[in-house]
Amino acid sequence: MTDIDVAIDEDVGSPGYARILVPGAGAAGQNARFRIQRKDRDENNCLAPNGWRSGATDLVAWKTVVDGPDLILHVGPEIVDVVPNDIAVEVSVPAVGVIEYVFWPDLPTSSVTPGQLNESGPAAPKAPPPRPTPPPPAPPPPVPAPEPPPPEPEPSDRTELEPPPQEMWEDDPHDMDIPHPDEADDDATRVFHPAPPHEDEHHGRGLLFWLLIGLVLAMVSAVAVWALLTFVLREPTPPAPEPPNPVVLGPGPDASAAEEPEPPPEPDPQQEPEPEPEPEPEPEPAATVSCTEPYAYVREYIESEPMAFNTWVTHAKALATEQAGCNDAIALLLLEAADNGNADALRYMAELADPLVEHDDRIMFTEPDPLNALRYYSNAAAAGDTEADAARTRLLNHLRQQAAQGDTQARTVLETLGIE
Repeated sequence: MTDIDVAIDEDVGSPGYARILVPGAGAAGQNARFRIQRKDRDENNCLAPNGWRSGATDLVAWKTVVDGPDLILHVGPEIVDVVPNDIAVEVSVPAVGVIEYVFWPDLPTSSVTPGQLNESGPAAPKAPPPRPTPPPPAPPPPVPAPEPPPPEPEPSDRTELEPPPQEMWEDDPHDMDIPHPDEADDDATRVFHPAPPHEDEHHGRGLLFWLLIGLVLAMVSAVAVWALLTFVLREPTPPAPEPPNPVVLGPGPDASAAEEPEPPPEPDPQQEPEPEPEPEPEPEPAATVSCTEPYAYVREYIESEPMAFNTWVTHAKALATEQAGCNDAIALLLLEAADNGNADALRYMAELADPLVEHDDRIMFTEPDPLNALRYYSNAAAAGDTEADAARTRLLNHLRQQAAQGDTQARTVLETLGIE
């Protein structure tokens, strides 16, 4: 173990991001791999891209800076959110043999969900509080109860008198001058009869109802009579007389040609039918952010294709061949797919690091890296890739031959992996 003090602090004031300063480890270069191991338990104590597990796993920082003899590792929520605060951990950089024990500080974690990519910077703002619920509308005013109908007059027990004869009434029986009983003649007594009662209101309404019924029946009868006269009893129109047959005096010079139509042309048996055009594939949605802004570009693309890991790898390969200056975006897409256990991403990253595979641009590696190539081949085989084992065996045989010829780098790789 090298006597080096490892410093861990919050990175640029953003929750979920940290900076690990490893003095004296600058020789590992920008492609340095590091490991974090918990000392408070014996199983599932090694940090991996998918969480804690048994067995040492190399980690890659989202940004590595070589500052003279020192190495600065910038890590994100995939590490800060997983490592508990105030526990003893072992931070190591195998390339330079640095192993140091340090207590993980109390760092603020991010608010993003696991597996979601965030670029370095302040966390996303929280959602605004919900609007207060408006008060319920005032109830409508109560409808006043209808007034009860006036009570019907009770039948009288007195015997009704007969109405007077018609000649006793003048113009209006209600306007008749009825003398007062005190003014009656002494020798004669007049008998007064009450006015005839008025007709009941219900009787008037019933009469109006029957009048409306009669009016409707009259209208229906009129429409039926009109339809009968128009469509049934109307005399049919005589058909138009046919024109007389024309007199044919004799066949003309082109009569036979006019009578017999020309047969349609026979299809050529040698002429093949034209194939139907294949439908053009739908183009991918155009990105609104350039790939030169890798974090914003990758975040927008992943949101448009969520959980489509094979599609991410295909898009990363297309960027590598079609656009320049997109290496950071390609590396982020591959690492995001590999963190989710995608075999295609792991094998493609192994091929980029494999010295036996020719590449004009190794994207995330400045030079061949056989150690990481073997590890990525192993992870790809564990994820179900059927070609990864053969590629790993081919690379191991090559390293054994180089080590037998005195290649120190090949011997170091084999010793690091514990392979003879």
